[in-house]
Amino acid sequence: MPCLSDSRFFPVSCGLGMLPEQVLELDLNNSLVLSTILHFLALCDGRKRLGEIVTLFEAAAQRAILDRLEKLISLRMLQDARSAHIGFHGMSVNPAPAPPAFSQDEVEGWPLFRPTSLQDRSMACEGTVVQLPARESASLIDMASRPHTGGGLLTSLSSCLQSGYVLNANKRSVASAGALHPVVVYVAFPAKASEYAFSWYDPTSGQFYHLSTHAIESVEGAFSPDPTVRQLIRDGIGLLFICCDTRRTCGKYGNRGYRFAILEVGAVWQSLDLAAGHLGIPLRAFGGFIDAHCTKLLELPDNVLPMLSAFVGSTCT
Repeated sequence: MPCLSDSRFFPVSCGLGMLPEQVLELDLNNSLVLSTILHFLALCDGRKRLGEIVTLFEAAAQRAILDRLEKLISLRMLQDARSAHIGFHGMSVNPAPAPPAFSQDEVEGWPLFRPTSLQDRSMACEGTVVQLPARESASLIDMASRPHTGGGLLTSLSSCLQSGYVLNANKRSVASAGALHPVVVYVAFPAKASEYAFSWYDPTSGQFYHLSTHAIESVEGAFSPDPTVRQLIRDGIGLLFICCDTRRTCGKYGNRGYRFAILEVGAVWQSLDLAAGHLGIPLRAFGGFIDAHCTKLLELPDNVLPMLSAFVGSTCT
């Protein structure tokens, strides 16, 4: 493997397991070979050279890896770290390969994102809105300087979001490229001992709309298999998801729009973090989520991507 030995790869699957069709494609019916490939993927961290990793295995295991290496790459289970960086940076910087797909008038005429399930119901809101009492909002400067205060978790989270991320005629809490406001926020809390209820936060009204309920095992599957994370979920930790409707920014700004979207997600998180600090809410950002699983749980369309998750509650500190 002269052309690949110096390459650095990272696993798209993160070594968390494989889909049945991938096991079939890679001829991994032998449990020992499957274990070898999963171990190999876990060692690919984007920093070690491929040649260094392969030499850590015995001869038979090396053959199993090398025989499947091209297939692992073609199935996009392994991603070349250098080309990924160059590709992302190049595409986000240079607008020529993918210019805006829509006119400015079209983009500015799009309404803010609302979950499809709400649109299908024509939004007869009675019975679907989670009414939470709000506290008096504070400026970000006040939030950064005033002492923390207590309060019930759900009430405080409502105040946190209403202070940190609001979009209405009187207030825009976060600057947005082109005033497109692509950020979409969801929250989830235990509904029963074995279920989580998921809600969408409407930044124009400050209300939560219940969307769905999922078994706790499905919620655990949306995050990396870390024992601490699983215990937090089983203990009933609150969950917050910051997503982004990339069609809004990329529709107007082409490739550069994705960069603007990421910047805005960071701005929203900073705003919420300051609000949480002011209100005394334990809030911890967590990037170890699995995109495909979160997309399914939140019922996101193709143009809305999960960008950041966070744990909310007294057990996340």
